[in-house]
Amino acid sequence: MVTALLFLITLIGLQPEPVDTLTLDDIHREIVKNYPLAQKIDLQNKITELNKKIAGSAGYPQLNLSATATYQSEVTDFPFPSGGQFTAPEVSKDQYKATVEASQTIYNGGAIGIKKEIEEIKGQGKNKATEVQLRQIRDQVNQVFFGILIAQEQLRVISTLMENLRAQIREVSSKVEHGVLLPSQKYTLEAELFNARQDS
Repeated sequence: MVTALLFLITLIGLQPEPVDTLTLDDIHREIVKNYPLAQKIDLQNKITELNKKIAGSAGYPQLNLSATATYQSEVTDFPFPSGGQFTAPEVSKDQYKATVEASQTIYNGGAIGIKKEIEEIKGQGKNKATEVQLRQIRDQVNQVFFGILIAQEQLRVISTLMENLRAQIREVSSKVEHGVLLPSQKYTLEAELFNARQDS
């Protein structure tokens, strides 16, 4: 009784570790999590929001500042005599000009809203293009995944075929030794076994 109990405890303790399996859904999740194109969608959404804010800023007051400086090689002289109360001013060869302009859009006819919608549509288009690329990658992963499954199944079938051929060869060898069959039948089975080995 004690021996049986110890044997059961030993068997429970010696159970093999579970084999890690990778499902197709796991692979798809890892693609979305780790592939650079997947992060591109988040970045594109942020870019779209910034572009919409930029388009919306057209309704804010605008302030423009411009400045100009010039140097004239010659300036106009006044030919008046410089006597009396009036003296002609001497014009400087350097000239400076600065302007400040402030503007505010009062009515834009919905242009700002349309610009925002255009930016949103552009962003959605880029996201859809990225999703198409991700779909193509998923399709490639699916092809590889199912190709591996098919290859595993083919190997299993070939292994079973080889076991059957070995059993038939043993049976035919026994019959050849006892003179029931010709050796050529054994050679035919050995050739099939050789072909099966090459396929695996």
